[in-house]
Amino acid sequence: MDRQKTNQKFNQTEASTLISSPCMGCTDRHVGCHSTCTDRYIPYKEQFDLYKKRKRDEEAMTKYYQRKYYDRVDKWLKQKKQSVHKDV
Repeated sequence: MDRQKTNQKFNQTEASTLISSPCMGCTDRHVGCHSTCTDRYIPYKEQFDLYKKRKRDEEAMTKYYQRKYYDRVDKWLKQKKQSVHKDV
């Protein structure tokens, strides 16, 4: 897959279109049809996989920065608490 595709932003309308599978209401639907459905399901699955990867990457970065921020706050609070006890 193209690296540029994984880096593109997905907006809310793209996400909402990816939530509903193209299999809903399909007249050609049968057991095992996902592997052979080249016109509907396979392109949908590729786009959905890109969307999921992007969401995972965004969540990982958010968690990283949250941990980094809270670690700083905890360190600052500990230093403040120690300085208060020294003054007493």
